[in-house]
Amino acid sequence: MLRRAASSSASAVAAAAVAGALAPRAQTKPTAAPRDVVRDVVRNAARFAVIALDLFCLALSLAAALPRVLLDAAYQSATDSVPASLHELLDARTMSRVSGRAVHSVRLADEKQVDLSHTTERARLRVRFEGDGHDTLVFAKTHARSLAVRVFMTVLDLYRNEVCAYSTCGARLAALGAPRVYAAKWSPSRFLLIMEDLSSINARFPNVGDTRLSQGQAEGVLSVVARLHCAYWGPGNLPPGVWTPATRPGGTFFRVVGLGALKAAVKRYPDLMTPYVQALVARVVWRFSEIDAYLNTVQPQVLTHGDTHIGNVYMFNSPDQPESEERIGLLDFQCLAQDHPMRDVAYFLVTSYDSDALAAHEPALVRSYLASLRDHGAPPAEIPTFERAMAVYRIQLAKILLIVLVGAGFAGITEESVGRVGLSRMVRAVERHDVHGALEREVFQASSRPR
Repeated sequence: MLRRAASSSASAVAAAAVAGALAPRAQTKPTAAPRDVVRDVVRNAARFAVIALDLFCLALSLAAALPRVLLDAAYQSATDSVPASLHELLDARTMSRVSGRAVHSVRLADEKQVDLSHTTERARLRVRFEGDGHDTLVFAKTHARSLAVRVFMTVLDLYRNEVCAYSTCGARLAALGAPRVYAAKWSPSRFLLIMEDLSSINARFPNVGDTRLSQGQAEGVLSVVARLHCAYWGPGNLPPGVWTPATRPGGTFFRVVGLGALKAAVKRYPDLMTPYVQALVARVVWRFSEIDAYLNTVQPQVLTHGDTHIGNVYMFNSPDQPESEERIGLLDFQCLAQDHPMRDVAYFLVTSYDSDALAAHEPALVRSYLASLRDHGAPPAEIPTFERAMAVYRIQLAKILLIVLVGAGFAGITEESVGRVGLSRMVRAVERHDVHGALEREVFQASSRPR
């Protein structure tokens, strides 16, 4: 989302972003004409004013969210409709109440400590439902313990959007291989998701650092993505409550955090942050609204996963047919949103597929996705041509670059080795596709072209 970008400390991310946004960058320039000097002064003053306004708006959003979270926390403490922590789920009565089924007992699956991720608490549990002669393995996650992170996640609307995805799209997502959901609850101060533990079907979870996908596996993932897109084709068919262009994080967030991430990434990965990439990031940050407006209107518009990196994919073979064809599913739907389908295609291919292999296989993979749209019932007249799909693919890379940069740039969001792989792939892709030139042709110079 942005799976997903929030830090282990939301306040630390905000502070780093502010520092990066306002810190001056030393540059060596030839002597400029007086007219150019005046132009640069005016431009920099305007940008400073924009950042100041963005910071003010972000501060207002955080200030408005804090009392909302605190009041809801008091209400939840009195009513206890959403558990305050994972440890409360170890009580059979609490698990019965939230799951809607009578529960005999609950215990940690492996007696290990609850996992504390950046934005949630997570644990595998063994649940014995009344009437069952066996334990059911479930995966549970709740809100972060940190109040600052909860406020940040409320402002970004990530908790609510994920619960909405499972509660309103659960049946269709399950048909696409998403885990079965036992409980999905949200309030401004709390969050709960209990779902099938995929280890029970011997699922495999590929990782960007140690997995090299075959072309066939990549085509399999793109087929599942195409099924999701076809299930909710067109903005009029979107499920209620999921992110729309009006409700998902927008320009204010990306300008402040994007500039901070740029400064952090230059320091953390100086060998990857080429002058071309630094200039592209700055351009995307300052003209984000134009890019976003283009992607929000170019057709078709569908329901997208929004965060299709390899860590949100799992693979498995049927337990009773271990030699059967490999099956693929998607995980973590907290960034589910209306968008052009190339968002998911570009995000998956560029961040998850080996860069050298992608340079050779990219056309075939995109064509495979477009064929999957036809196979899964997309209106033939609305399926973009390969050329049109690739044009939007290149523009999507501009936004995806910012998302990857935030995860890689800020320490604590992504492991440095994983961040390096993802950022390296992004850098190679945006340079190979000349995203600078694509933005100029497709968005900035052609903004009035009918689409």
